[in-house]
Amino acid sequence: MKKLLLLFFILFIFPCAKAEVAFDCIGNVIYSDTGVEQQLLVKSNGNNNYDIAIRPLDDFLTDSEGKHKIPLDSIFINNGTEDIFLKYNSLSYLYTALKGGKSRVLTAKIRDFGIVPKGNYNLNLEILQLNSDTQNTIHSSSFILQFIVPSYQKLSFYERNPQIKVGIDNALQKNKQFNSEKYQQVYITSNSDWVLSVKTGDLLINNDSNYFIRATGASNNVKDYIKERYRLEPNREIIIAKGNANSHNEYVSIEYSVENSDNHFLKPGEYVDNIKFVLREDR
Repeated sequence: MKKLLLLFFILFIFPCAKAEVAFDCIGNVIYSDTGVEQQLLVKSNGNNNYDIAIRPLDDFLTDSEGKHKIPLDSIFINNGTEDIFLKYNSLSYLYTALKGGKSRVLTAKIRDFGIVPKGNYNLNLEILQLNSDTQNTIHSSSFILQFIVPSYQKLSFYERNPQIKVGIDNALQKNKQFNSEKYQQVYITSNSDWVLSVKTGDLLINNDSNYFIRATGASNNVKDYIKERYRLEPNREIIIAKGNANSHNEYVSIEYSVENSDNHFLKPGEYVDNIKFVLREDR
């Protein structure tokens, strides 16, 4: 009788840990030109060593609006040691002989897909906790792997600050237009529809000169751009071009020019437009 009471006391005070496995997304999505990353936290409860495996129940990672699908061969999970690839309705082992009560951080990634469009993406998974020796299922649960992909825009340039040179002989001519020696190439990467504009700020303008800007050409995914010369004025924002998602290194060629004002001459030298490019989502 005393032994039974003692056993009951031990089990009551020190109960056996329930075998189960829990998954959760932690932090925000990390987006780059090369892919999308989402960190995961996995915890395996219980007193023994367990294998942790997942089984995809969908054959695509799909956005909530059903517009975009990403195949499973572009999705993998890194367990800190190796990349684990996924196959529809097949087990992929994340860990073997993971001690119960331990937590691990995983990284789910989308790669080799190109620019991932903005949206909320979901993939239904079955999570299994297996006996490491017998491979019997100890616990299973469902989990939705989610990537909340934000709007992403990136600008890069060729010929960052094109210069306009005015020689001594030309400076004395009235109504003379001087163009930048080289076109500026502005490269756009965006996973949503976009707008490219310039902000003039405190433009380097004086009473002797007028600055102009125009786009001389653009790549195929640029749907609209200014083709005529546009006079720049201080503290203004001018839309230069618009484009559609997805855009990867789409470009707009920019030409700058300066000309003298009425009854004024330009001073010889180099002229540089003090403007800032802004790329934003076209809502």
